[in-house]
Amino acid sequence: MLPHYIPIMGPEALEHIGGLLDEFQYAILPYYLVWHDDPTSLKHELSKYDVEWILSSIMPDEALLRSDIHIRFLEFASKIGVRHLVVWDMPTYLENYEESLRNTEVSINRLLWFKENYRHNIIPLAKGAYPEHLRISLENILGLGYEVVAFHVSEYLTSRLPPYPYIDDKTLTAKDYMIQMIKVITEYPFKEILLIGVGNPKTVRELDWDDRFRYSGYSWYIDGKNFRLYTGEKVIDVGYRYFECSCPACKYTPPLIRRRASLPGHNLLTIRGVAEDEEVIEPRIYELIADHHEDILIISGLYVGNRYSRWREAIKVIEEMEPSHLIFLGNTFHVGEDTIYNMWREFLEWLVNYYNGTGTLIHVVKGVWETWPVDILKNRYTVYPGIEDPLQTRLEPEEKYPLGFLHRFYTPSWTRMHIRKYTLDGSIDIYVYTLNKYHDTLTPDEAKEWLTNEKRFKQVDMLYTDLTTYPILNQEEGVGSPGIWLRKIEVRTPAKPGAIHINNKGEARLITPEE
Repeated sequence: MLPHYIPIMGPEALEHIGGLLDEFQYAILPYYLVWHDDPTSLKHELSKYDVEWILSSIMPDEALLRSDIHIRFLEFASKIGVRHLVVWDMPTYLENYEESLRNTEVSINRLLWFKENYRHNIIPLAKGAYPEHLRISLENILGLGYEVVAFHVSEYLTSRLPPYPYIDDKTLTAKDYMIQMIKVITEYPFKEILLIGVGNPKTVRELDWDDRFRYSGYSWYIDGKNFRLYTGEKVIDVGYRYFECSCPACKYTPPLIRRRASLPGHNLLTIRGVAEDEEVIEPRIYELIADHHEDILIISGLYVGNRYSRWREAIKVIEEMEPSHLIFLGNTFHVGEDTIYNMWREFLEWLVNYYNGTGTLIHVVKGVWETWPVDILKNRYTVYPGIEDPLQTRLEPEEKYPLGFLHRFYTPSWTRMHIRKYTLDGSIDIYVYTLNKYHDTLTPDEAKEWLTNEKRFKQVDMLYTDLTTYPILNQEEGVGSPGIWLRKIEVRTPAKPGAIHINNKGEARLITPEE
């Protein structure tokens, strides 16, 4: 009896999951991923894992059309000691009815050949692009005495082309048609139906309507390598985020490394849990997770490009602190007709050199002046500085500042950051966000009270925002505002610079230039 989920496993994926594979009874090895490997070496590598390998004949069409490919396939299977096969794949597509029928018959004949020449377990692969072709395949498989059948679904799940006009239903999607074909299979008395190429947990749940279904796929690895995180219900892009998870693949991995090294294994365990209808460990998403040894520096309101900006003093503080994580909070750049773009260029060049010299990770909480009325990356003055008429001259060389690095600076950027900081005593949750204006009528005591109330409302341990134009910090409550680095601004309270540093123990202190 097959388990509910069988991972498809290529050589590259093996490097990322290690001992996790020993938790599985079976794994599917695609022939086309290993056919150039030395069989002796591959057999030795596969023997390291306590799993039964299934060699799959699903491969690119051009390979399937070779006249001797099935012979090569069987010889390879024998050399690597595989005792389970999925056979036989053939190209069958809606756009060619006759070819679909012909290749369905070829698939059946190849299955007969394997039945005669292979003495171990065979899982027949049902073929046919049309229901009537699929029925021919299924009836022959049943007639040969097989109780388990496989069906390849990945092309249905990834195709954007509708079955129409080959199927006379303009409303039908490729996924709808896949479900129709699967329903045809369920009409037959197979004990188990292996759906190969099922993508993610959401797809498994959508196809969870027959107890005979078993699932297999490679998306857990492909998605993991592309920073797509599985939960029990959906897929989350964590290309710019962190996640916390206590599953076996994640629990002992540092936060930054977890985003890369642990994701495939996490996804594999999650989709298996969904397929087996078990409770899965749900990850929590953060914009930043700072490890035990890491510190955070929050600096706000640089207004680079404004002639009153003190950003050069700010970078001296940054260089002296050299934090693990640097958060630019609110209005890092000044946007307007009076912007001095050479300052942008100078700042971005410094930032690139600083990052490459220290490895400090940069995070951006974009200020209101950078998002309204026009986003800084779409603002005409930003995109075409010094160009009088962008309709005529927008593609002329422009070297006042490196726009590419400006885009990278803001990719990603947030309006708020949920941060978890690991400490020796556990962890603390920090909320950093930007406001739509400075509250320039508040006294320091009133500002601290406002921030404390806001922290309690957000239900976090620490809260920092650009509330005031001057730096304040209440260490006991864990709230503060870093101030701004601008000599002159039209507000009713003083404009004073500062920064908030959270050390590796999770303790905050206020830093001002005078220090």
